[in-house]
Amino acid sequence: MIARNFQIVFLIVVIVGGAASAADPTHVKKLTDTKICPGCDLSEALLSTANLAGADLTGANLRNADLSGAILTEALLIGARLSGSNLKGARLAYAELNLAGLPDADLSDALLDKAELSQAYFSRTKLAGAKLFGADLEGAVFEPISLPDIQSISDATGLKSLTYHESPSALRLLRKEFKESGLQNKQKEITYALMHQKRLEVGKIEGFLRYALFELTSDWGLSPFRPLLLMALLVLPFAVVYAGTIVRPIGSAGIWRVWDKDRIRQDIGTASPVQLNSANCSFAWNALYFSIISAFYVGWHEINIGTWIGRLNPREYTLRATGWVRSLSGFQSLISIFLIALAFLTYFGDPFE
Repeated sequence: MIARNFQIVFLIVVIVGGAASAADPTHVKKLTDTKICPGCDLSEALLSTANLAGADLTGANLRNADLSGAILTEALLIGARLSGSNLKGARLAYAELNLAGLPDADLSDALLDKAELSQAYFSRTKLAGAKLFGADLEGAVFEPISLPDIQSISDATGLKSLTYHESPSALRLLRKEFKESGLQNKQKEITYALMHQKRLEVGKIEGFLRYALFELTSDWGLSPFRPLLLMALLVLPFAVVYAGTIVRPIGSAGIWRVWDKDRIRQDIGTASPVQLNSANCSFAWNALYFSIISAFYVGWHEINIGTWIGRLNPREYTLRATGWVRSLSGFQSLISIFLIALAFLTYFGDPFE
């Protein structure tokens, strides 16, 4: 009877033990003895509070493993499968978790300072209270059910490259938290991540227009001064075209010098407009000057930047265009108006939210 009872108790222990941990016992022993166990099957392993600092667990299967409170500092977990694992309070500073799968994992209160998390998969992951100071999140799929410490993730790198597969809700919530915390630059990084992802999801034509108009020009508001730089850089190529029309005029299409009728020095200038050519002017200077005033031909009522720039000219004349040159000048002005408006809106507001 005693022997039978002992067998029953032993069987219960075996069954309970098997249910509690499905990990390969030889792999568990290898890990605890050597800390080198790449590709090991450690699913459902009981490793709570274990000291695994510097362990090599590259590509290991750690599904539903209990690693709560474990020391995994500088551990190699590249490509590790950690779905459903309990990493609550684990110390993962400087750990390499690139390409790691973390769906349904619990990383609450975990320490992930300086951790490598590029292209990691956070789906339904619990991150409440987790610290990510200096962590690398380049290209990570970010869909957790709770957010980490906001101040710590604001110090992480790669925020603008975060992405999602199913829902942008977590990224939108993170952006909202950054905004409420006064972290405007980080807020704009998340805006970039969201808008970049949305651009990739739309059709080719719309995607190209979104890229050309907003991403290339301002990174969706992340680079508010880039539109002004682009406007300045466009002055030179337009000036080259204008110089060509001065050197080789084609019919009546060209650039003309028009003297003010009410100018003070009536002895200087002509009564009729004069078409510019290489013989009567410096084509390089006049082409550049016309390109500048065309770029800044922006204003409202009496307020016109191009007019103000024109007043820098010591002589009382203006440059005007005819034919297709006039149309080109108008196109340059439209581009400049768009770029100035974009710079103003992205610097002082949040037009893409």
